[in-house]
Amino acid sequence: MGTMQKTLLALAVAGLLIGIPVTAIRATPPPALTLALPLGMTFLGLFLLSRLWQKEIARFDAEERLRHERAERYAPPANQPEDHPAGSRRASWKARHA
Repeated sequence: MGTMQKTLLALAVAGLLIGIPVTAIRATPPPALTLALPLGMTFLGLFLLSRLWQKEIARFDAEERLRHERAERYAPPANQPEDHPAGSRRASWKARHA
């Protein structure tokens, strides 16, 4: 589990541990504490989604890394600035079409 997943899990557990007793009490709690349960459920959902997508994200990263390696391996050599100065194409085009 990564740092983000641990943080989401900690926030979810804290929200649920605070929110469940607050909603079970018949007395009127402070309004800020009534947000604990919905926030806890929201963070729990985000945690579960991150766990669900963990393998897919790892697979995508591996595919992208492989694609970039192949692109670097088969890329044509870069043009050297000495061989093709920036204005040479423009100058030759102007000479032909003048």
